[in-house]
Amino acid sequence: MKLTDRTPRDIEMQFLGVSSFLLRDGDMRIMVDGFVSRPKAALVRSIQPDADVVGAMVERLGLATRQSCAERPVGADRLDAILAMHGHYDHALDTPLIASMTGAELIADPVVRETADRTRRLYPELCPAERGPDIRVQDVGDQQVLSYGDMTLRLIKVPHSDNPASRLLEALPKNDDWMFPTRAKNLKEGAGVAVHITTRGGNILIVPTAGHIKDTLNRPEFSAKILFLGIGGLGWGSRRDALEYFHGTIVASGARYVVPIHWDRHAPPLVAGQDGLPIPLYENLDRSLGLLQDYANKHPQFELVSVPVFTPFNPFSSLSTKERL
Repeated sequence: MKLTDRTPRDIEMQFLGVSSFLLRDGDMRIMVDGFVSRPKAALVRSIQPDADVVGAMVERLGLATRQSCAERPVGADRLDAILAMHGHYDHALDTPLIASMTGAELIADPVVRETADRTRRLYPELCPAERGPDIRVQDVGDQQVLSYGDMTLRLIKVPHSDNPASRLLEALPKNDDWMFPTRAKNLKEGAGVAVHITTRGGNILIVPTAGHIKDTLNRPEFSAKILFLGIGGLGWGSRRDALEYFHGTIVASGARYVVPIHWDRHAPPLVAGQDGLPIPLYENLDRSLGLLQDYANKHPQFELVSVPVFTPFNPFSSLSTKERL
């Protein structure tokens, strides 16, 4: 099944690949994981946020940009806030740059604020990012509540996936004096969170990484109709770990619809009219989706769905177009 319906002036989402989303509820807009530069071979080459690519995406999304550093956009096309769910490049590389361009509040922990500082040095002509709330969660299960108009965001500290690439990024030594362009190892995880979003239409839960969540999300306030479930690296783990992860996310949240995310290759950048996302060989995606489909077959209370790339959709209406994942 594919979510494609769009209702003007209602709840609207756009999926930008990996685990990046733009979400609008009325006149309020937030972005989660604004990773759009999508540099090639990021694990073996130096990387940096690409102002041309990011600027083009901001324009394509119809977001207002700052005309001066003294003022933030005030119209209905403004971006109110942007959050990186953790500090790795595939979540946080472009987040501070988008904040600088749009005047959105940057919701960040010290790792992402450091990325914002280095972004400012890379592009000194841009306005500094607006400082939004600091992410304060420290221990697994901690939550922090933020409000933006009719939307309530709950940031929940969750463990990161222990797949080989993630372990390597954390294990390699960091250069404290790094500048862009830099190696991905210098953008550490920091305070990794899942995001529960309450809207006027219902609840959404975004879990970006397939860590050992266990019963972290098994609380009434984290229930959600739509679950965007990160499955990156899941195909290389054990079946037992995958089933534990599904139970701790799908069953715990009570989700009716589950959308797998964070499975696509991190490059190249999205282009106008693109249909679908590049599938990497290294993800072992067939096994990940196979495990997830087997679980869905045994738990008919939820359904696996897909969402379009970039095309706006309403996650709470007209779920009627059947399509395999």
